Amino acid sequence: MVRSRRPGVDCNRLPQAWIALAVTAFLVSVCYALLLVLARSGMVTLFGDNERGFHSALVLHVNFSLLVWFLSMGGFFWSRNRQWASRRINCVAFAAALAGVLLIAVAPLVGAVTPIMSDYLPVLDQVFFLAGIGLFALAVSVVSLPSLVHLPQALASRADSASLLCGAAALVLLLADVQLGIAASSALPDTALLRYQRLFWGAGHLLQTVNLLLVMQAWLWLLGRSQVIGWPARLFRIQVPLILFPALISPLFPYLPAPYDMRLFTWQMEWNGLLVMPSLLGLLLARSSTGAGSALLFFLRLPIWLLLLGFILGWLIEENNAWVPAHYHGVIGAITLSYMGVCYHHLGILGNTRVAQRLLAWQSGLYGGGILLVMAGLIVSDIPRKNLVAVGDLPPLGRLLMATGGGGALIASLLFVVLMAQHRLCGAGSHNKLADLARGAGDV
Repeated sequence: MVRSRRPGVDCNRLPQAWIALAVTAFLVSVCYALLLVLARSGMVTLFGDNERGFHSALVLHVNFSLLVWFLSMGGFFWSRNRQWASRRINCVAFAAALAGVLLIAVAPLVGAVTPIMSDYLPVLDQVFFLAGIGLFALAVSVVSLPSLVHLPQALASRADSASLLCGAAALVLLLADVQLGIAASSALPDTALLRYQRLFWGAGHLLQTVNLLLVMQAWLWLLGRSQVIGWPARLFRIQVPLILFPALISPLFPYLPAPYDMRLFTWQMEWNGLLVMPSLLGLLLARSSTGAGSALLFFLRLPIWLLLLGFILGWLIEENNAWVPAHYHGVIGAITLSYMGVCYHHLGILGNTRVAQRLLAWQSGLYGGGILLVMAGLIVSDIPRKNLVAVGDLPPLGRLLMATGGGGALIASLLFVVLMAQHRLCGAGSHNKLADLARGAGDV
């Protein structure tokens, strides 16, 4: 494959641009999470109508966290793994992704919005918002295509794990686009909620598989085993084809009779959870081979505990109650924590001092522990999904758990953003100051 004439620009600046977009989206999602907490307490009224405003803020929080933050990190992996022959295509794709994110952000400010609380991807039923989602998804799909081209070679040979996992994620993302097209071309229900539910059902389940494959890549990064050495990479090489099989036949699912046309997507998600269970258990015992510091292992082991708990709660779900958000908060929290570790590792933030490692351990523990408390609070409170509930209607224990956990997770999230911003603004100087501080304390 022909590489860019200026590989240094593409290989360094483009992945960092995707990280910058990802962290910015994460910050926006955290701000909306804070607004949601304040709305539940009655301290603020969102967008002039607290019920509709609450749902609009929830839509934006979910889209900036689940869609933009996660897929922007996918853009980082894909742009770092393979390069287009033309640097211009890379730059145009990133610019399109940025434009899509801006459309999503300004949508509530440029006209009336109707929040639709559809599963997997709630939306604002408005042209700017929908155009932003479409443009962002298209741009990310374009960036993933070079990894898809090299997937057959990665499956047939003992190529590096980055090519295998990035290629598999790119393929499933393409299949999610196909599912979206199939749903859009079929007869959709008349009501907006059922229409978007049907539209995003198949694509949303496949997007979960994309996130699973990308977070497996993140785990190898944190272990320092990006090449096919060691048992994690060998196990992933066995698991990836098994994960891909139901995704490859998923375009047939919509043509099956009800209820199998929709239920098979849920079974596919449960199948993926069972497949990765040996990896989750084994990675808890794995050791890092990087020189990045043992604190980064918190961004591997804590997410695995969260993911294990999230999968278990998912298998126990029997009705549409608070167990559902408890399940996906565990899964989303696990992926988020892993991606935080990838950002730290890639940018070399904080170095190897004990002071730095303690700060990383504290930040990861505060976020992971906060998510665990939120999950427990949701289960104890058993509040209705996606609804504005007054604080007084929550049981005291559930209120305490969610307030403590949510507050801790928000503080840890803001600390992550501050550390990333400090690296961006201060560069190596901030690292040297922290290292000097550590040396003065005798911690090097």
